[in-house]
Amino acid sequence: MNNLGIIADNYELKLNALAESREQRAESREQSRG
Repeated sequence: MNNLGIIADNYELKLNALAESREQRAESREQSRG
């Protein structure tokens, strides 16, 4: 695999991790509200 492919994969993984953490924060906020 070339470097660009590796960079693209890492970028996608980071975006997915950011989206997941954002969703988890929203869920915990709703739960604390009751």
